[in-house]
Amino acid sequence: MRHRKFIGWLRDERAVTSTEYAVLLALLLGVMTSSINCLGRVSQGTFERAGRSMSAPAKASP
Repeated sequence: MRHRKFIGWLRDERAVTSTEYAVLLALLLGVMTSSINCLGRVSQGTFERAGRSMSAPAKASP
């Protein structure tokens, strides 16, 4: 409900041009993808570490 009001207020305040809208969307997409990539890397790193610690005792250290 509040979100719609905010968008309505933005429209009333000043006409948002299509280019501004496109730029905003692009920025939002970039932020989202970068954060998702970061999360993926972190989770992958923890999984790799867990795998290594589990398989380390089985392998003889060189």
